[in-house]
Amino acid sequence: MFNGCFYVFAGDPTSGGPMYKDFNYLDLQKMDKWRCLPDYLAQEIHFDSHDSRTGRSNIVICVWGDKEYLFTGRLIVDSFNLKKKGWSVITTRYVNPGSWPFTYFTAGRNMHIVDGNMYKFGGFSIDCLLGNNPLLLKLDMQTMTWRRLSGTVQLKPDPSCPGFLRAASSWVDHEKCKILFME
Repeated sequence: MFNGCFYVFAGDPTSGGPMYKDFNYLDLQKMDKWRCLPDYLAQEIHFDSHDSRTGRSNIVICVWGDKEYLFTGRLIVDSFNLKKKGWSVITTRYVNPGSWPFTYFTAGRNMHIVDGNMYKFGGFSIDCLLGNNPLLLKLDMQTMTWRRLSGTVQLKPDPSCPGFLRAASSWVDHEKCKILFME
């Protein structure tokens, strides 16, 4: 939702047909018709180098200010300006020791932007189909730097934290200061 408009960015390649590259919005005041938006910059999102699926299933977009932010597991975050109706890419960096935790596209995760930080939690990828162990990352939206707050993408049980989280649910409280997670 943004300025009285409802946005849909969706699609599942397993359904077949040309229906899996939708990016549209409906003005909820006019309620007259759905309007198409510019195609997503990275037209094809693959699970891995051998995956031919190109849908948008399990992708989460967060709105902050007048932009939507789309995280797909890369250090590049895609952004759509809701006023200008155009795409751009933002290069981020990872400041924790070690390498960036994702090898491939990551789906099914939860994302929220709270107090100028984007939080990414849970999810799965081709190298971690059960879900990660619960990986919580924070992107500072001012400096565009990622920090790992907990968890890994390793498939090793860790009794000190919740189990694998493939598709956790989450929401932000009404005061917009807490994120609540549930598997």
